[in-house]
Amino acid sequence: MKDLKRILKFTRPYRLDFSLAIFFVVIETSFELIIPMIMAGILDVGVAGRDLNYIFSRGGLMAACSIISLGTGLLYARRQEGLARGCVRRSMKNSRNIPSGIWIILRPLP
Repeated sequence: MKDLKRILKFTRPYRLDFSLAIFFVVIETSFELIIPMIMAGILDVGVAGRDLNYIFSRGGLMAACSIISLGTGLLYARRQEGLARGCVRRSMKNSRNIPSGIWIILRPLP
């Protein structure tokens, strides 16, 4: 718990990026965990009852969950990148031995 408090103090200026990253990970994980349950329903109900409409509708739902999961994963990566970039800039701000090319690497993405 002590280490978590120390990390949260360090990320205070980046609270928005940190909070959004955690939010997107929770959403992504939720959709990733729903997919196996949908697949179980397809096998138990659709295949056992030979109901093609059920199979295709649940297959579409499963595809939608995958797309949402992919989207939130990309949003998470973007927020995490912003947090990491900010922390690196903050830690290197007062250093006098920074090569000039490092700031090209750390510039914001479009």
